[in-house]
Amino acid sequence: MTVKAADVTDLLNHPDLQKRIPGKIIFRALGGSHSYGVATEDSDFDLKFVFVQPTRDFLGIFAPSRDTFDGKIALDGEEHDFVAYEVGKFARLLIKGNPNIVEFLYFPEDLFESEYHWCELTKYRKDFLSQEAVGQYTGYAAGQMHRLQNKLKGETKGASLHTTGGDYNTKWAYHMVRLMWEAGLIALGGEPQVHWQGDFQETLRAVRAGKWTPEKILTWTRDKLDTIDDTDISGLPEKGDLDRLDKWVRTMRIHYGG
Repeated sequence: MTVKAADVTDLLNHPDLQKRIPGKIIFRALGGSHSYGVATEDSDFDLKFVFVQPTRDFLGIFAPSRDTFDGKIALDGEEHDFVAYEVGKFARLLIKGNPNIVEFLYFPEDLFESEYHWCELTKYRKDFLSQEAVGQYTGYAAGQMHRLQNKLKGETKGASLHTTGGDYNTKWAYHMVRLMWEAGLIALGGEPQVHWQGDFQETLRAVRAGKWTPEKILTWTRDKLDTIDDTDISGLPEKGDLDRLDKWVRTMRIHYGG
């Protein structure tokens, strides 16, 4: 599927979204394979949102029981996935260095829309690239590599990957390569990217096309993990800047929470 600006705008502002997301949307982005530059003809749109739930909802007897909403949005007869995080949940995941959330701060400008105060957070996005974040990236990869190793050995126990059905596929594979590449950059004091260019994008496309075997994925990721383990990351903060993030969340609730 070819990405058309009109389609992206229509989806990010789909009227059904406001019915299903209980608050002010402050960030909308086109994620997934289109944002990584590895989409195929069959790729759907993967939409990401952050919203602020009305403050009054937290002041009654019962606080909101959900802080994440997901589902599908239809456009022109096709369904596309979306996920929306309440700003508090988003912040709790960001401060831990969750890889899927860290990338919210690195979307290219042509792939997202946001309220003004979102830019105040992205100005300080490096403050959330911490030793803990590196651990989040590599910890997830190590667990998945152990499962892939078991799968390649023909074992059934502990061999279910983080995919629908638990089986290996090239979408899972390119995500693993991308996450480990970015973990290595963060460990060296660099920053991740969402939409890669040049040689590494060609690598991701090759993985997505199935030109890397599962065995090659396993070997490459193990080598990358070993390199990161040998990297001195003491120059990174131990954790993300909690005070700055807490002030930002409070600002979001004041301005958009009603």
